[in-house]
Amino acid sequence: GKERFNYVAEHMNPASQYVVMGKKGAVAPGAVSQSAILIASLLVLMSAITAGIYIKKEYKVNSMLELGDKLRERGAARRLAIENSGATSLARSFSQNADSTVKAHVDLVRRPTQQAGESLTATFNGGIGARKRVE
Repeated sequence: GKERFNYVAEHMNPASQYVVMGKKGAVAPGAVSQSAILIASLLVLMSAITAGIYIKKEYKVNSMLELGDKLRERGAARRLAIENSGATSLARSFSQNADSTVKAHVDLVRRPTQQAGESLTATFNGGIGARKRVE
């Protein structure tokens, strides 16, 4: 009911905060959670700064645009290395040969079925039961 809507006013109100016995005297739980949030956000900030410094040193860049350029250069170099490797050309020749072999196999299957179809057409030309006239 109504107490559900007044929950924040009653329980989050600094005036109605209760006190819990800590290791060294009384501690307010609200203060504990606030200090935990403060420490956590400081940690996040420190890690962001550290990551920024690391990226600057590692890639020798001063802006995100330069970083993007460096990463694109690295990607292009890696792509070139992959293109020039033996495995790639092997896979490519496989795929090119596969095209012609598949077509050949399809023809292998298609020929006999076409011949069977033609002979059946010739056999049942006038319908089942119609006999061939010998001339």
